[in-house]
Amino acid sequence: MTDKIAVAKFDGVSYINIMRVTIVKFLPWAVLLLIALATLSPIQLRPHSPAPPQLERFASFALLGASFALAYRRQLLLVLISLSATAFALEAAQRLTPDRHWGVSDLLAKLAGAAVGVTIAWAIIKTRDMVRPQH
Repeated sequence: MTDKIAVAKFDGVSYINIMRVTIVKFLPWAVLLLIALATLSPIQLRPHSPAPPQLERFASFALLGASFALAYRRQLLLVLISLSATAFALEAAQRLTPDRHWGVSDLLAKLAGAAVGVTIAWAIIKTRDMVRPQH
């Protein structure tokens, strides 16, 4: 099934597709920035939710993993390795802030979230590739 959208084309390139790719590439970096700010900001400035902290960590890294995997779908292993290093770096950086703490359980929640997010994105990519006719 193809989308029937009238778009302006320049040299055969659809501006809608360019915008879509730009958003998909921008989103994971914006999510990463928000996570880093929430992780390293003073505790009183940290956003709060009714969810348990471990669930917040897991969910935020699942979103991060899925968004990076969808943006860089051909480099899933690199995405997973990079997110693992990012989780470790953010946990280690919390040692530098006086009112934050770090822990192995926090790191494990982030690593598990990243792995689940990348896995979900991989499943979406594979399903979409199976449904889409190959050109």
